[in-house]
Amino acid sequence: MQILPTRPVSATSWGLAFWIVGMVAGIVVYAVPRLKATPPVHGLSANPWITLMILAAWIAMAWFLARSRLPKAADPTAEGLRLGILLCVVNVLLDLAIVVKAMGTGGAFYRYLGPWLAYASLVVVPWLVGRIVAEGG
Repeated sequence: MQILPTRPVSATSWGLAFWIVGMVAGIVVYAVPRLKATPPVHGLSANPWITLMILAAWIAMAWFLARSRLPKAADPTAEGLRLGILLCVVNVLLDLAIVVKAMGTGGAFYRYLGPWLAYASLVVVPWLVGRIVAEGG
């Protein structure tokens, strides 16, 4: 049973690209005082603007990445799941190392649903695209 997606270095690089997009979203929000001052949504997000930008960007990026990679796969559904899990793992580890530890947000970062929805989108979108491709779509 294959654990890593085909071209794991490329997939890991894409994981880094997703994370950079998330960091840029955070930088943009914190550079605009009105967006930075947005109150948290209890249980959902510390800053809804960051969460919305990341979700929109990551879903679109995951869709296009999967649509470009999965038609060539022998088993697109399994490959989509492997790709999504790797993207998710890369982003969880980078968030843990940089956002939680280095930037000092601590465990509060993971108390909100927003990051978990974003991580889930990294797994679910490539898997769904894999299913669509496997069915001839």
